[in-house]
Amino acid sequence: KQRVEQMQIEYELHHAVEQRQWRVQFQPVAAVENDQLVACEIKLSWVNTARGEMMLDEFLPAAEESGLASVIFRWFWQHSLERVSSMNAGQRENVKLIIPVSPSLLMQEGGVDWITEVVRSHGVKPDQIYVGLPESALAIRHSQLSDVLNQLCKNGFNLILDNFGTGFAPLKLLRDIPYSLIRLGDLFVQSIHESRNDQAIIRGVVNLAHEMGLKVMASSVHSVTQYQFLVLSGCDWLSGDAVMAQVQSLPKQMEALG
Repeated sequence: KQRVEQMQIEYELHHAVEQRQWRVQFQPVAAVENDQLVACEIKLSWVNTARGEMMLDEFLPAAEESGLASVIFRWFWQHSLERVSSMNAGQRENVKLIIPVSPSLLMQEGGVDWITEVVRSHGVKPDQIYVGLPESALAIRHSQLSDVLNQLCKNGFNLILDNFGTGFAPLKLLRDIPYSLIRLGDLFVQSIHESRNDQAIIRGVVNLAHEMGLKVMASSVHSVTQYQFLVLSGCDWLSGDAVMAQVQSLPKQMEALG
């Protein structure tokens, strides 16, 4: 039954690619230390006509399995950077972008060169980009992806270990790959209200990251309780509905970016 469902999703993904059933959102990320806009997190979702809107984590495994992930992400990066290139030069040079990437695109021959070129061709510098790769992908392809991620770093990109704590990747990733930022798994953020264990995990990750000179980010911060706990726990960057509500200047800062 599970395999049949997987095949159905892959079939639907082919239609999604043909019809471009994608939604791209730019979400502001605030720095806790000064409540200022520090980056834009670019999110990709699939507007599936039968299943409703699906977040990237829900369909990325099927996209990888079907061989469509690199096609989807090439379109996603092109589309996102075209929107950024429409800003005036002063705005474009100052904005930092958090963009997810698929393992298959990175592993393709010339994948890193393609990413570097498409960024520069839109008037953006690699050091403005924070590339996010799910921890789950690194758990499976650690040895293969390490060299590729180090090459991205040499080309000037910043790296994010995405959805940290959910993918069983070894902690030595933090030693072997020069990450700039850890993004907490949304699972931990969403259960802050009821799970003391998840609260302890978040505090532990924040302390570990700071000891290693890394920043910590949490996305999908939707309640005041989550926002307050993450601030008190020492998270550096936050995004989500509650952040927009708590940091009154964020909407105006986003509007100024166009």
